[in-house]
Amino acid sequence: MKKTGVILALPAVIFLIVFFFAPFVFLIYKSFQSNIGILTIQNYLKVLTDTFYIRISLYSLEIALITTLLCILIAYPASYYLVHVVSDKYRGLVLAILISPFWIDFLIRAYALKAFFFPLGIKEGFFTLIYGMVYDYFLFMLLPLYASMTGVSKTIINAARIQGASGLTLARKIIIPLTIPGLVAGSTIVFMMSLTEFVIPAMLGGTSGYTLGYAIYDLFFIYRDIYRGSALSVIISALSLLVAYYYIKKTRGQGGIFA
Repeated sequence: MKKTGVILALPAVIFLIVFFFAPFVFLIYKSFQSNIGILTIQNYLKVLTDTFYIRISLYSLEIALITTLLCILIAYPASYYLVHVVSDKYRGLVLAILISPFWIDFLIRAYALKAFFFPLGIKEGFFTLIYGMVYDYFLFMLLPLYASMTGVSKTIINAARIQGASGLTLARKIIIPLTIPGLVAGSTIVFMMSLTEFVIPAMLGGTSGYTLGYAIYDLFFIYRDIYRGSALSVIISALSLLVAYYYIKKTRGQGGIFA
């Protein structure tokens, strides 16, 4: 039985090694290499001390935080509505309607947004960038919150209302504490994806679209500096691992994915 399990897992293990671990190890190796082939930490020093990359990082961080906050503000009432207002008969249909735009390719959705803004006379800039980010990442916030919201009993909510709890008190003392795993999961996913997004800033950001994802693209494909590009990529990957570790630690024992 154990041998059968190993054999069944082998294709997945090979896939991960070839298409994930091997390229990442190569990326790490290149990040410590100079353009003449010697090992060095200069690539990291350039990225971490160059004011240009610091400024781009802070700007990308700002975009990621705004996107995450807006997704939270929209997804919380939406998930509450789905779980506690929509009847069981129609809940699946409403959820399917919300998910259906995401069956379309990511790039096509970005082009659709460009076509949507153009006749309205809205120029590409910070507003269209944030709009596109929230539109594309909203679902990644909604689904974890929806899953957590299903664990909030209507009996508790009704009891709080009978005791005179206002909507704000209900959200602050009952709904938010009971949906922390979904909130942390959704925020982690949206924040990390927004931080390094390239397509939406490139297509909808205009002059406001130069972010970390764009900087990495330029280093690899415009300036052909794979060494500094690798260093910047490794730093962002390390940050992603730290955020993932925080999520696992925060949700352990609270009903999160790794509980």
